[in-house]
Amino acid sequence: MINPPLILVKTWCDMINNPENQESKEHAQTMILGAFDNPVDMMLFLNEHNLSIKLHG
Repeated sequence: MINPPLILVKTWCDMINNPENQESKEHAQTMILGAFDNPVDMMLFLNEHNLSIKLHG
């Protein structure tokens, strides 16, 4: 699997953790989850780059 660009993932993390509104937060969650094959790969990537997100169902 090819990972998405780090700067893009950082942008999504920022939009999730500090949303301007609920719509932008939900869009960023959809994008980051869709960018990886599965949530485990996403979390490994985030951990590798010292990033974190607050996902809410």
